[in-house]
Parts: sequence; structure tokens; C-alpha cells
Amino acid sequence: MRVVTNIFHLRTFLLHLRSTFWYLGMTASTLAIIGASEGSGALDSSKSIEVDRQVLLNDMAGKPTAIVRRPDGGLVVAGVRGAAWAVATNAHGEILWKFEYPPDESAKTAFQSKINGAVSLANGRVLFCGQRTTQGSVGLVTILDSNGRVVEERTELSNSDATMTLSGVTHCVHWEDGVGLIGWSSNGNHGSPWITRLDTNGAKLWSTRIPDLPTGDVVETADHCLVLTTFNSSTFEVELVKVNGKGEVMARRTIKARDFIQLHTVEPNNAVTVLTYGDGTALTMHKLNDRLEDAAKALEIGSFDAMQGRGYILPDGSMVLFGRTDTAAIAWISTSGRLLALKEIDRKYKSFVIADAVPLARDEFVTVQESVMQNHGLVISWVKFK
Repeated sequence: MRVVTNIFHLRTFLLHLRSTFWYLGMTASTLAIIGASEGSGALDSSKSIEVDRQVLLNDMAGKPTAIVRRPDGGLVVAGVRGAAWAVATNAHGEILWKFEYPPDESAKTAFQSKINGAVSLANGRVLFCGQRTTQGSVGLVTILDSNGRVVEERTELSNSDATMTLSGVTHCVHWEDGVGLIGWSSNGNHGSPWITRLDTNGAKLWSTRIPDLPTGDVVETADHCLVLTTFNSSTFEVELVKVNGKGEVMARRTIKARDFIQLHTVEPNNAVTVLTYGDGTALTMHKLNDRLEDAAKALEIGSFDAMQGRGYILPDGSMVLFGRTDTAAIAWISTSGRLLALKEIDRKYKSFVIADAVPLARDEFVTVQESVMQNHGLVISWVKFK
């Protein structure tokens, strides 16, 4: 989430509207300008992106919002289709169980709940975070056991403030040996973002409000701090805040832009990499140190739409972006901004975007996307970078 009051909904609509128009003017050919600053947009023939295998879950429908690994090597995918749902598979993509928030037949809206994130817990359970939207918005944390049964469901409000009648949980992430929740609470006129720390089994340890805390994305660093990022559509700036394990703000930073991608890391790292969008399809890479200061000069690297997907830094420093061209696609970009390889997902599974990806190894990922044509359902793909 980008802001904490009802203005949030307007800003989100405008962001999606802008990205839609941006996408309509973008084709795969625009990717050729990645690496133009080096004088060549050609792909590196020694590098490749290979899809080892794909599984279609054709009895699942809806937009996927998160994918996580289970401790036993299986996967959990969460999504929304009016009501939020989740499905667990084994390591081969075979369905183990399904879960869906019960619909409220008396509700006046078809969009009743949403899962924004998921975390695998050490005890084999899975924690989901999001909100129920049947009457306003109420932040929820739901924990399922290894068989998909509800163990606990609770409302999340910062410091349990009863005057804050609206809330939402925008992110849940591994945080050292526990879990971090990022959310917002509001009384309809005023509100505040907050951060909550849970233990390894999902029990609450503490919660604190932090004024102007970004809630757009979050990454844990090697020193067990969280770097939170969001786009402020009023100032056209990307806002970054670094918070330590006690919830104390260690650094703040803004970058002029029109949108952003915060890159996650396959291996722990204290450096931070943010890709920002400027006018049209211009994409700029910002490498920051542990104080969120420039570690290198900002570098224009070309175009690729991963605003609705995910980006990672590989152990060798190169970047992989999961998103779209005119279909779901993956871009592999060097540390200097040169396009190494581009892969469009098999078009028999027509998808607009890769929704999320999770690493299995240093150079191997699992992705999830929605197939919207005759092969309708969820597509899980095992991808290697070679």
C-alpha cells in the first residue's frame, strides 16, 4: 500500500492507470535499448534463461499475489478472485490443499478479501497477511497448518487502538528469526503506518507506529534491518526508510521518479538497489549503501516493465526482472546495465505478467502467473539462469 487513508485508493488507481498507458506503448523491441549506454543492445550469446518445466493448475482461477517455499520444498501460492485464496503444492507442483476465505453472502461488494503476502514458518505452518473488505477494510493475519486448516485468524491494528476502525496489512516478510508485518491503520480521517514484529511461530512481540513509513515494498538486509520503499504520487518521489530490529529509523532517502522497483536479494546483502521509472519507459538503476546514500552514479539501463512483478539481485550482482513485454517475460541484466538475456514465457499460457517469483538456488527460481486464454488457471514455472 502507498498511503494510509482513503487517498490511498485514488493514488493506487492513478498508478495503475499510468502503468496501463505506459504498457500500451511498449513492445519487446523496446528492450533493445537496455545497455544502449554501452553502445550495444545485443543479447549475450553465452547467457540464457531456460524454463525447465511448467505446471498448469487449471482448476485454480484468479490473480496470484504471492508465492513462497514451504520448509519441505513445496510451494504455497496466494491470490484473489473476489475472496482471497491459497493453494499448496509439493515440489513437483501437485496440489496438496486449497484454502479460501469464506464469502460473506450479505456483503455488498464482490471483492471481499485479499492476501498481500505469505511467510513459511519454522513449524511448518504458513502465515498470510492482508485484509477483509466486506465492510471497510480490516487488516488480517491468518495462520494455516501444514494441511491447510486455519490455526489462527486475528485482526491487526497498531497497538490495538480501537479508534482506528480501518486497517490493512500490506506486507509480511521473514525478519531475522521471526516475521515482520507492515501495515496501516486509520479512523477514516487520520491514520498512520506501523511495523509489527512477530516471533518464529507468528506470535506478536511488539508493534510501533512510524510516521511516513513507506508501505510499497520491503526487503531485509544482511544486518537484519528492513528497507521500506514507496512511491509518493504527490511529490513524484520514491521514499526509502531503513528500520533496525528494534523499529528505530536508521536512515531516510528520496529519489525523484515516476515509479520504482525495489530489488530483492538471493543472498543477504546490506547494499540496496532500486530501479526507478522516469518519463515514458526510461529505467534508471540506483545503487545505495547501508546508509541509503549513493554507492555509485545512477545509471540509465533502458526499459522493462516489472512494476507488477518482482526483481532480484543474483549473487554475481546481475539483475533478473520478472514482468512483461507484450506477454509475461523475464529480463536478465548485467551489473553495468546490459541486457544479457530475455525470455518470454510459453505463449500457450497467455499471461499479461509474471506476478511473483521465489528463488530456489543461486540461479534458479519458481514463478507464478495467471493464464487467461483457453489454458485457464495458474501457471508455475521452474526457471534457470545459465
